[in-house]
Amino acid sequence: MPVFKIWHKLSVKKSVSCLLILLMLLSTLPTGAWASESTPVSATISLPTAQYNLAAPGDVSTTITWNDASVVASVYLDIYGTLTLGTHFAVSEAVYVSEAVYTSELTILKGFFTELGPAVTKDAVLPFTINFNAGAPATFTVTVIDTPVYITEVTPVEEVSVPNGTTLVNAIAALPATTTIALSDGSSMEVDLQWSILDYFPEGTGPNYAIGVFELPEGVLQPDPAIALEVRTFVRVLPGATITLADFDQPGEYVSGTMVVGGFTRTYHYYLPSELDPAVPLPVVFNLHGGGSHGLGQLYYSGFDVVAEREGFIVVSPDYGSGRAGAATWSFTVPQDIAFFDALIDHLVTTYNIDTRRIYAAGISMGGGRAIEMAYRLSDRVAAIASVSNRATGLLVGTPPVPRVLPRPMTMVFLGGTKERLGYVPPAWLDFAAPILSNVQTSLLPQLFSGSIPEPDIKQWSATEDDPTSITRYHWSGGAFGTEVFVYYIEEGGHTWPGKYQYASVISVGRTSMHIDATEHIWKHLSLHKIPFATNADLSALTISQGVLTPAFNAAVTAYTVNVANAVSNIDITATAAHTGATMTISSTAQTSGTARTVPLVVGANTITIVVTAEDGTTLKTYTVTVNRAAAPVPVPVDPAPVPAPAPVPTPVPVPTPTPPTVVERPIVAGQPTEVMLEGAARITVAAGAITGAAPRITAQVLPEAAAAPLMAAAAGAGLSAASEVVVLTLAGGVFTAPVQLTLNFDPAKVAAGQVPSVFVYNERTGRWIFLGGQVGVATITVTVDRFSRFAVFATRPLPALADIADHWGRGSIRTLAGMGIVSGFPDGRFNPNAGVTRTEFVSMLTRALELEAKPRAAARFTDADGWAQGAIGAAAEAGLVAGYADNTFGGARRITRAEMAVILQRVIRKGLVPVAVTAEADFADARAFPAWAADGIRVASRAGLVRGFQDRTFRPGSTTTRAEAAAMLYRLVAER
Repeated sequence: MPVFKIWHKLSVKKSVSCLLILLMLLSTLPTGAWASESTPVSATISLPTAQYNLAAPGDVSTTITWNDASVVASVYLDIYGTLTLGTHFAVSEAVYVSEAVYTSELTILKGFFTELGPAVTKDAVLPFTINFNAGAPATFTVTVIDTPVYITEVTPVEEVSVPNGTTLVNAIAALPATTTIALSDGSSMEVDLQWSILDYFPEGTGPNYAIGVFELPEGVLQPDPAIALEVRTFVRVLPGATITLADFDQPGEYVSGTMVVGGFTRTYHYYLPSELDPAVPLPVVFNLHGGGSHGLGQLYYSGFDVVAEREGFIVVSPDYGSGRAGAATWSFTVPQDIAFFDALIDHLVTTYNIDTRRIYAAGISMGGGRAIEMAYRLSDRVAAIASVSNRATGLLVGTPPVPRVLPRPMTMVFLGGTKERLGYVPPAWLDFAAPILSNVQTSLLPQLFSGSIPEPDIKQWSATEDDPTSITRYHWSGGAFGTEVFVYYIEEGGHTWPGKYQYASVISVGRTSMHIDATEHIWKHLSLHKIPFATNADLSALTISQGVLTPAFNAAVTAYTVNVANAVSNIDITATAAHTGATMTISSTAQTSGTARTVPLVVGANTITIVVTAEDGTTLKTYTVTVNRAAAPVPVPVDPAPVPAPAPVPTPVPVPTPTPPTVVERPIVAGQPTEVMLEGAARITVAAGAITGAAPRITAQVLPEAAAAPLMAAAAGAGLSAASEVVVLTLAGGVFTAPVQLTLNFDPAKVAAGQVPSVFVYNERTGRWIFLGGQVGVATITVTVDRFSRFAVFATRPLPALADIADHWGRGSIRTLAGMGIVSGFPDGRFNPNAGVTRTEFVSMLTRALELEAKPRAAARFTDADGWAQGAIGAAAEAGLVAGYADNTFGGARRITRAEMAVILQRVIRKGLVPVAVTAEADFADARAFPAWAADGIRVASRAGLVRGFQDRTFRPGSTTTRAEAAAMLYRLVAER
């Protein structure tokens, strides 16, 4: 008997539905009369609903007759029915047509049946309807299975651990190949597992989700509700070996050290780039690790050493809590760590040539929080900061939640993800990106932008198949002092450093975005910003040795008076600048902040002027102290008893001997030559038209001995011996249009054998006597001058011949410096002005120009610093003007470039060794080509008027500095007013 049989797996549903299954059977018929029909003909009959008792297992059959089979070319079979079952059943997969009519087998698809109403027992009556198209007899069979077997439980799989670096294939291989399932009849079976591990990273320490799926064995059914055919566990990647210095591969030097701060021994690590030029100031980046990590680990993870080698900066990675009892993180009592960072900066500044305006801080997690704290607590030392994966809640806003005030405007960079974790505590995903953006908008931006906050520039990186994270970067620019703010909002990003390896599993910390390299972006943003020069030109203290300052000192008050008795012939005044970068002069002479200046007093009013120049070189503040010295008391005569006066005896009246005047004043008549005579001291000869103006007048004065004493002391300190008095010339109401002739008298007896008289002019800016030379007569010496000041004649060594500078553009600068003993020629009498200057030669000239004391012992730090320039090299190194190379050499024979020269001059300015006048910064045509390490030095030296460009407006930073160029720069440093 042909059998139609279909196996079916039932699922119980709670709502009424009916599934119509259309099954088509195509019959291939033998040749015959009906085979030639081109259009299939069919008829449909409906059988009445049949009732089947399912009380007992077995086959239930019925016979169906096909109608009018002779006229059909194709047979269509539609089976549909209504089944309500509580037991399993099966229907055959084939229908066999009666051999008397057809010989072909007709195949149908499996049928599926849907429940109607509540489940019925095996004793229930099963009603259904079957409709067949016209055809022959067939058999339909239903088989009832009495006792089905269900899956009831899946045996879990224990977590497995694999070494750090294990590949995905090997991690899967470490998982069990099978597990067991429990069945409803009390038995169990073993099933094979097919494993997959989600977001697996070989170096990602921590757990990774692993899912193993399996199939049900034949004859085992799903219960209601169904059981997931899978097991879940973790593959835990164990931590790798602790990072050591052996894991790094850059060509520079990795240094580890310790220091005691606040009673605790703190450890640190830093990287020095391989091409370390002592003449080039290095930026510094603090690279701060997160909780549970350490300095070397953060340096390795971030890859900052790679960028430091390429860009030329020092990257410092200190350790948290080292030496602090029980410390497992950065100190929440912030001052401990801030004091450590501050001391570490001091160590670097005293050890290397550091660009103190380009010190930055960046960190991740708690390290990012420490970077933010550096912005608030070390704003005078840190130029800009970056914070990765730190929500900044409480750091930017503060507690209670009000905007925390920045000590000064500062550029900041923030990166945060929307799905971060701080260790595996499911489902504790944390959104760092939104709080960062909110805190920046509500607290930081209003402080950096006056008025309305501009719309940010937005850049996006979209998710990809390989990287489901996406990044939106918000960039606000043009804040106070050019500050910027960057927020990298990383959708689906984790508690990680973008662009680097997944240091922990995704379910431990979240996913690492690979769209950007955070290290490169942080350096790019931070490196463009520097600590702005301070504009603070206040005094913080002002004291006097005699009398009482009236009113009491207040930085906002600029005028004071002091009354002293006649017996007080001088007074010590001590002024202290409020900012360490400020410089000052007292009575036009440079003065070190916090040190006393002795000022001689005359009877009456003595005005002492203190000019403070802020670090920016343009902000000035003038304080005046008027010291009133009382007149000498006049004795009151006591009248004796009257005595008759003797008759007067006439006496001759003496004729007074006239004394030369000490001050003369002479007007200049337009268009006429003028001569001003200061008898016994000076003669000024002005050609017609050399001085013009509405009513110009020349005043010539011999400076009183008391007032001249400090000037002569300065000359003696420079090794000069006075041969004349100090003559002061002033011009009122006119300007020079051409030089004038000045002739000074001197005492030949004060010029020793082997010496010559030379005219010097006093530079009030630097407090130095500047060589002018002159044509010597019997007891006079004549020079030409184009401005008036204080002049004197000193006995000096003869000026070297230097025959090769006669027609050279640098002749004036070279002669002046030679006359001051700052530069000299070679034994053959030449100066070689166009030859390149070596590091040793320039340091020797520089230390003489700055009058630095020789420090030969200080040069011992260099293995190659010996010979004639050892003292000069030591003096410059101790003053922080030059440094050596990584191999402890000085490299004195190397030629200095123009850029290197500018950087050294910048250090002289920064350290306040010589006060400089501020001019407009030069607009060099090749400024874009300046190397990053030298750009600031060139700018500062140019702004101070110390370096200049060529006729084509280029500076040519890589060109070797010539001896003449070096002399010109030093002349501007110490001689120009």
